[in-house]
Order: sequence, then C-alpha cells, then structure tokens
Amino acid sequence: MDGNRRWGKLNGFSNLQSYEKGRDVLESLIFSLEKKGVECVSCYTFSTENFSRSKEDIDSVMNVVSEYFVNLLNKGTNWKIIFSGNKTLLPNKLQELFSNIENKTKDNKGIIVNILIGYGSQDEIINAAKKAQKEGEITKESFEKHLYSSNLPKIDMVVRTGGDKRLSNFMLYQVAYSELFFVDKLWCDFNDKDLDSLLDEYSSRQRNYGK
Repeated sequence: MDGNRRWGKLNGFSNLQSYEKGRDVLESLIFSLEKKGVECVSCYTFSTENFSRSKEDIDSVMNVVSEYFVNLLNKGTNWKIIFSGNKTLLPNKLQELFSNIENKTKDNKGIIVNILIGYGSQDEIINAAKKAQKEGEITKESFEKHLYSSNLPKIDMVVRTGGDKRLSNFMLYQVAYSELFFVDKLWCDFNDKDLDSLLDEYSSRQRNYGK
C-alpha cells in the first residue's frame, strides 16, 4: 500500500490525512475482494524498517490503525482479523488491542484480513528457523509452522502500488510462486476498476510452478 505520503504532498494533505485516506481505500477494496470470493488478503501496513521514520509519522500510522479497528469492533464485523509481525515493537495498548481483536474475530467466517505491522520477512524467516532448529531437524514442515502465515492460505497474487518494483521485505518465503503486479498509481488513487483489471490479468496468466 505504497504512496500515501507522496499522495498527500501532491494533494495538499498532511501525513495523517493521507493515512486516513489510504485506510478508507483499503476498507473499500477488502469489501470488494470479499464479494469476489477472495479468501484472504494480507496488507503491508508498517514494516520493521518504517520504525526509522520520525516519531510524529509513526504515531500517525499507529493512531489511524488503532482508531480504525476500535471502530470496526464497535460496529461489528464478519472479517477474521489477524496481526502479523513483531508485536513487542508496538506500544502495549496496541498489543492489547490487537490481541482483543484477534480473540473476538477468530471464529468469524468472512474474509481473513492479515495486517502486517511491525513486520519484516527476514526477521520472520530467521525466527522461524531458530524455533524449528530447537525442535530438531529443520524441514519444510517444521519451518513453515513457525511462520506468521502458518494457518493462512498460499499467496496467489501480490500487488504493490506506488511505482517501485521490489518486494521490500514482504513475505519473501511465502511469495515464492505468487504472481507479481507492480502498479504506478499511488495507493490512495487505487480503486475497484484497477483491482478488476489486475484480477483479469491474473486469470489470464498460466501458472505451472516450474513444471
């Protein structure tokens, strides 16, 4: 979901207002994906590297995330919401909120919404390998069960907005056979029509997994 701050600068909005706009775009697209029968969506919200940003910017992101999910719980939702990442990097109140949300939505039957916050794929891989090693031989199965995504479906499609053509430490192990899409549009300008276009292209690609 790249390009929120750039969108804000181009349109005369603060970082906080840009993140709020990006949040609204995400909510709309999740509803669209759910209607289309998508089982799970993972949203790269805040990486481990993003903690090098200014305190004001970090606080803006955390406040937008916190406010949104508090309101979502109050309204009620059928989404199953999980949070992936190193939660110890987050404020205690946010850790408690995320735990509460996961518990309250764990039996929901709607789309799975995986929010990656305080997330870095390289750290995830190293930590999973260490845990698997403690249990004995490292195998594909013993390693994968310690990933944040251990109970999630495989990733079929990755979309990155904002013009950059790299994965930037996003679920590097999990996307080994995913179809990749890099979009020049900034996240806040991304819409249902863009989503439909990418889904059409995805359906036309042949996936042979190296066979």
